[in-house]
Formats: sequence, C-alpha cells, structure tokens
Amino acid sequence: MSIIRRVLGPLAVSVLVCSAAFCHAAAPSKTEDPSYASEPYVVEQLRTTVRFEADGKGQKEQILRVRVQSESAVREFGLLVYPYMASFETLDVVYVRVRKPDGTVVETPASEIQELDSAVSRQAPMYTDQREKHIAVKSLSVGDKLEVDLRWTAHEAMAPGHFWFDYNFFEGGICLDEQVEVNVPGDVTLKVSSAAAAPEIKQDGARKIYSFHSAYLHRAPEKSEDEKIPAWEANFYGLAPPTVQISSFASWADVGAWYGGLQQSRVQVTPRIRSTAEDIIKGKTTDEEKIRALYEYVATRIRYIGIDLGAGRYTPHAAEDVLNNRYGDCKDKHTLLAALLESVGLHAYPALISSKFKINADLPTGSVFDHVITAIPQGDSYIFLDTTPEVAPFRLLVDAEGTASAGHPRKCSC
Repeated sequence: MSIIRRVLGPLAVSVLVCSAAFCHAAAPSKTEDPSYASEPYVVEQLRTTVRFEADGKGQKEQILRVRVQSESAVREFGLLVYPYMASFETLDVVYVRVRKPDGTVVETPASEIQELDSAVSRQAPMYTDQREKHIAVKSLSVGDKLEVDLRWTAHEAMAPGHFWFDYNFFEGGICLDEQVEVNVPGDVTLKVSSAAAAPEIKQDGARKIYSFHSAYLHRAPEKSEDEKIPAWEANFYGLAPPTVQISSFASWADVGAWYGGLQQSRVQVTPRIRSTAEDIIKGKTTDEEKIRALYEYVATRIRYIGIDLGAGRYTPHAAEDVLNNRYGDCKDKHTLLAALLESVGLHAYPALISSKFKINADLPTGSVFDHVITAIPQGDSYIFLDTTPEVAPFRLLVDAEGTASAGHPRKCSC
C-alpha cells in the first residue's frame, strides 16, 4: 500500500485508521539537517477539512504538498490510489499536479484518471461497492513538488442524525505542517478525544470549528523485524485508538440503539428459517444442545467472506438471503444464527467488537468496530459465539493476544 494512500483516506471511513498510533511534534536535533535533504520525501503540508451536517451527511477535503527527493519516493508517489464507497459518497479529484524546480506546472488531466472496482468488491460484489481512483502522476521526478487536492462528499449518512470522525496524524516520514479542521453545527453536542494537543475551538455563526495541528520533524530509526511489535500486540500493551476522535453520539446506548435498529428487521423468522432450524435441532432437548447445533450449522455450512464493518457498511442482509446464498460476512452470519435461534424460542443479540483498538469508554462512536459476534443471554450473563472461523469449536473466541479462549458465560456491564 502506498504512502499516499495511508495519508489520504475516504470520508466513508473517516480517514480511518492509519497504522501509526499517533504523531507528535519534535524539534530536530543539532546534528540533523534542517532541510531534511537525506529524506526520501518531505511532506510540506497536509491539510484535512471536514464539514458535517446535523443529518449526518458531510464532506471531507484533503490537500497534500510533498517534496520528492529520491527515486524511491517517485515510485511511491507515482501511482496514487484512493478508495471511496460509491453507494453513498463521491470522490472528486480537484487536482493532481507536479511543480518543477523552474516553476513549470504539469497537471495530470481528469481524462487519465482510472476508476476501478476494489479487490474486496471483486471478491464479494453484493457486500461492498468500494471503488478506487487510480492516478498515474505525470512527469514526476526527483526534485519536484507533488500537489494533490481530493474531495469526498457523503450524500447519505452512515447513521442518520449522527456522525463521527477519526484521525491519526501522519508519521510515515517528515511532515512539516499538518492541520485538521472539523466544522460542525454549533447546536450539536460532541464528544471529543485528542491524544495530541487539545483542539482550538471557535464559533463561526451557527457553526463550531475544531482545529488540530501537528508536525513530525524527527524520523525514528527503523526497527529490526525482531523489534517490531504486531499491531494486535501493540494494542494489547495499551496503544490508544486514533489520535483524534469526534462523535455526535451521546452514549453507548445510543450507538447500540442505532445498530440494533439496522439489524432488527433482518432477523425475520420466515417459514424456511423455521423449518431449517427444526431440522437442525431434531433430537436435541436442552437449550445448550440446540444452541450448539445451530452454531455449528452456521459456522461450518455458511461460507464466511471477510469484510470489515464500514467497508461492507453496517446493515446486514436478511437472514433468509444469507441462508439462500450460503455465504456472508460477520454481521450476516450473526443475523442468520439469531434468526434460527429466535425460531426455536432462543434470543440472541449482536455484539460489536474491535480487533484493532482499545475502545475509549468515554467516547461512544460507531467507527472503531470491525467485527460482530453473537451474545446469547444466560440469566444475568451471556454466551459469546463467533461463527466466522468456520471450523472453530463451540464457544471458541480469539482474544487480543491472538490465542483461543472459551466464550463461557460472563458478566456484562453493557
């Protein structure tokens, strides 16, 4: 994946989650070259401006200016790839241009920008309409400055009446000036979390603007392979979610109500769902035997297609559709299991989880979740099941350390 793609992400995922924990400003040491001539590239400016409306729709614009100083950077920035979700947003390339040392400007014309299906949409076309714009930058050479302006417009809200935004400051290399501005209705109460400096907040008529600023001026030495910590392990040892998080949800209960509303109508017990469940549990007498049989059916007989929440959007397909298709992503497989259980008098609920981040309990948002498992009430506790591993034993879950653990009933404070 190119550097530029990690820097600039779609509004659909709210500039979601570059791989770095966060970037901080650091003054160069006395022995460093203040021009950074030895660096492969220098990001001179990275500016992100986001505007949300009260209905949850919005727009994001990102402007990048980078000084290209090596052949490796020419290769890295020579082909730009930007994703977007075609069903609810558009991506406009305002400009991509190269500014030569003598002042000459070479534009990459819109006619040469290719629009392609993403790899994940080719794998599962009914689950995501993710598209990509591929831009082969014209005339990029060492010593040039690359300038890019992109604009994503969401014409449909992920969660009507709500919005969220996540951002990680860039630390892939030297970044002299990075600015983030979030413009929201002044009467919307926001939850804001920032691991970097606190935002500047100003009132602009009926709007409120949150501004964040950072720079990354000291490139850390490369770690050996043995020293590199896997992302899941780094998270397990306490690394935080995105540096900046903003959400209009007032509580986690509101997040649950939003997702529950998306999922509830899809868990419909149809005659075929009922007859399938009755065939599966034939001869089973206890609730645990029935749950185990239905779980094993969904886990092993329904093929799993791995698409994160957000990329495949949040609304599952109807349970009978999943049964007919014989495949689904995590939320679809949960929906089918929940419908089968409901048809035999057992209740189940979706449990949204994050496999990447430690969730900030004080900032309710829909952005950090990338997986759905099933929670089945057992008195004042729950059994948690994950149907996606396909061959996993009953109650097997994978914890933050990447090891298996039994999903026994446990207390739940949700």
